[in-house]
Amino acid sequence: MIIEIHGNGLLAVGDKVKIDIPSTRKTDAKAGDVMLSGDYIITKIKHHLTTAAYKMIVELNKYDKETA
Repeated sequence: MIIEIHGNGLLAVGDKVKIDIPSTRKTDAKAGDVMLSGDYIITKIKHHLTTAAYKMIVELNKYDKETA
């Protein structure tokens, strides 16, 4: 999964982050998407700095505690 977020110099490759992805179904809107939400490991970061903003493109892989 690749996401764009506000810049955060504290994040690094190898960090584990929790991602909550909303469900696309109206009946499950509060529960979120169970298959996609959860813990991810940061595998790649690209920093984009301009005079107006600091953004990061972050590549994530789903964290599997059984194989970690």
